Amino acid sequence: MAAANCLLPIRNPFEESLEAAMLPNERISLDDCHLRYYRYGDSSVAAPAFASPAYLKEFAHMAAIGWTQPNDTINWQCGGSLIWENYVLTAAHCTLDNGVPPDVVRLGDINIFSDKDDQFAQQLTIVQIFRHPDYKFLLSYNDIALLKLEKNVILHETVTPACLWIDKEIRFNALEATGWGDTGLALERTPSLLKVTLKPTTNQKCGEFYDINNRQLTDGLKETQLCAGDELMDTCPGDSGGPLQIKLLHNGKLSPFLVGVTSFGAACGTATPGVYTKVSAYYQWILQTIQSQENNVFDWSLEPINCALRYVRLREYEDDVFDSRSENMFYFDANNAHMHFAKRGDLRHKVTIVWKDDRRKNCSATLIDDDTALTLAECTSHYGVTPSHVIVDSNGKKIDIAQLIVHPEYRENFLYNNIAVLKLKERVKFSEQVTPACIWHSREIPNSQVEVAGIGRIDINTPHFSEKLDILFFPIAVPLLPRLTVNSPQNCTIPEEFHSRLTQGLAAEHLCVGDRLFLVPGSCTLLYGAPTQRQIWRNDRYFTYAYGLNAFGRDCGFGEAAIATRLISHVDWLKTVLLPNFHDGQSAVQFINSDWKENDSCDFGYNDEIPGICTHYTKCSKVWNDFKANRRVNFCSSAQVICCPRRFVEHKLSQEQKDELDNCRTDYQQFHPEKSSFYNAKGFAHTIKYERLLQNIAAVLDTGQQSRLVVLDNRSIKLSD
Repeated sequence: MAAANCLLPIRNPFEESLEAAMLPNERISLDDCHLRYYRYGDSSVAAPAFASPAYLKEFAHMAAIGWTQPNDTINWQCGGSLIWENYVLTAAHCTLDNGVPPDVVRLGDINIFSDKDDQFAQQLTIVQIFRHPDYKFLLSYNDIALLKLEKNVILHETVTPACLWIDKEIRFNALEATGWGDTGLALERTPSLLKVTLKPTTNQKCGEFYDINNRQLTDGLKETQLCAGDELMDTCPGDSGGPLQIKLLHNGKLSPFLVGVTSFGAACGTATPGVYTKVSAYYQWILQTIQSQENNVFDWSLEPINCALRYVRLREYEDDVFDSRSENMFYFDANNAHMHFAKRGDLRHKVTIVWKDDRRKNCSATLIDDDTALTLAECTSHYGVTPSHVIVDSNGKKIDIAQLIVHPEYRENFLYNNIAVLKLKERVKFSEQVTPACIWHSREIPNSQVEVAGIGRIDINTPHFSEKLDILFFPIAVPLLPRLTVNSPQNCTIPEEFHSRLTQGLAAEHLCVGDRLFLVPGSCTLLYGAPTQRQIWRNDRYFTYAYGLNAFGRDCGFGEAAIATRLISHVDWLKTVLLPNFHDGQSAVQFINSDWKENDSCDFGYNDEIPGICTHYTKCSKVWNDFKANRRVNFCSSAQVICCPRRFVEHKLSQEQKDELDNCRTDYQQFHPEKSSFYNAKGFAHTIKYERLLQNIAAVLDTGQQSRLVVLDNRSIKLSD
């Protein structure tokens, strides 16, 4: 079942009418898109809603591990996680208690000491225990085990296996731990399942909390272990074997992924990080152990996407689609889901950039006119080879590239000024299926919610808002339009792999978008050069406005930010390229502050952010050359005072100083001998020892003498015989 647009169009942020809709053939503005292409605007949208039974699905994988006592009561000592329909993952140290192994597992029960919530509880006998072969009870290494149950569980929203995080990298800034452990040091065990949010920390920092002579850690913390903690919250005794997890988004649902197994820690409530066995380090052992016992488990069975799809119908919905609750039903608005497929009309302005040898696969461009598209500068060349043509995605038409115009200040392998203009050899014929995007002409964005063009698999992104719908394995990639939020630079988490290309950090030209939720790996990839966009209501129609071009980021901005190159930051350069008359008159000039006078500090808007100074144009040849070349120039108080980068200011001599230098020979001829000798002291009467220079300067300052000074190499010295 397809969902509607993920974001409703913004309602009319403009105050205007169609009175000025008659346009000249020659384009004179980049802000006439809504008039020039008015007939291609949309006029309606729709938003479906769904309902579902209300079950507590958050802890459906959580297992209580118990020891049956002689009086037939059960001592619940550890936790675990259901990861296959008859296997529970736990800590190896939970497989014996005073030499006795556990014999029972209980699932689907939040309060293990009450029968009020036992409607969906399932209790099964443990028939076999698999400890990791390298585990030793006196140590805390390889602290992981599998418990085989007597039969498969009955799958239900309240009893469903969790998935495994199998990547070595732990990308998450927060994880959740759950358990029935003690609520604090010397406090009683909680009868109801509790969860705490913990922050991962490095093993090096974590090791500071544990004595190097710790008998459990004879070799210190290893890469197969990870630490997580919080100043106020922690896992406690009784939580051992329980999950350290993250919920990942897919299909409009959230699936729990196990990142760690609770191993050990200091007394809970002491703000000391707990130590967890890293699940990814033991993925192959887990897989091979289950395969050795079961015939229906394949190498791909436990992979993230396959696990997510297998149990999608049983998972809880993402929070944003929740609308209301009535009796035993939850109601959902699919329009609020984060991930949506791009329908035929959503990316009518996107074209795919192609090389003859197909050397790069993920470069797109955004049509802004019938013969012009914008893309990233990095998409104009790949190892020195330029692309040959584009494919108009809506109809598959192939059009050769006529010209590539790269921003003049772009530098290869850096993420500044990453923008280019792509001119086509023939004009695109616009229709309801192929239309241009409009350029957003303001730094202010009218709504913090935006759409980001991406690509991802059909199966893992198909919205699942019907309990009767099954998601089939179908790994075909299609365009996506996830919903993200605009973030401030201070709240922008950039993946480590991009830091080397951002030597000066984020700049004003970067638009940061993202969401706190992480995706199941492989769900969505950014389309580089495609737009970060939003539909906007203008002149009684909906038009797609591009705020920026997707530049870099992982997983389409989920969990960690995605960055777009803002178009408004480069609109003046775009005008010089795209508007034929933009170079005339004052069109390349911007007056930034009429109050700034010569020698005042100013901001000239260059990317290196070195301070500028208001300077007469004759003293700044760099900016004067920019002006003559029709590049942007910022003026201060008059047409002769420009904002010049300080490093380009030329320190010219005054006419009086020039005259004094020109007349040097005649003015001081009496002091120069006709012939000089290296041994004739007067032959070097113009030289002054450093110590004497300082003394003379001090004397002038002390006496206030009005001595003549000449500027030489930016230093002032007193002339003397």
